[in-house]
Amino acid sequence: MSSISIEDLEEGMIVKGEVRDPRGRVILETNSVLTVRHIKTFKSWGITAVDVCDVEGAADTVNKDKNVMSEEFKAEMSALFRYTNPKSEMVRELFKLCVKRRLNRDKGKVS
Repeated sequence: MSSISIEDLEEGMIVKGEVRDPRGRVILETNSVLTVRHIKTFKSWGITAVDVCDVEGAADTVNKDKNVMSEEFKAEMSALFRYTNPKSEMVRELFKLCVKRRLNRDKGKVS
């Protein structure tokens, strides 16, 4: 079982455990297959990560992307977020999104 950021979820992944909203209400039952609509619902409720079954190494792919940051890239991201509170869940999520966007942009330049 792996917890995957909402931005890295894909249609067809299987939820391992109930997905609940901030008030504890069940949004999606255990072992449900994710659809695009589910992912949009999670975003609208402010859910930032979901536990999914490790199907075809999906969680490993996400974790590998996080480890390919160069020192220059780390310095650039640190400079962008130097005046933020790293303990804030919102700031951490924004940081992840910025890293992902930058990595995707860099992949496009190389290809």
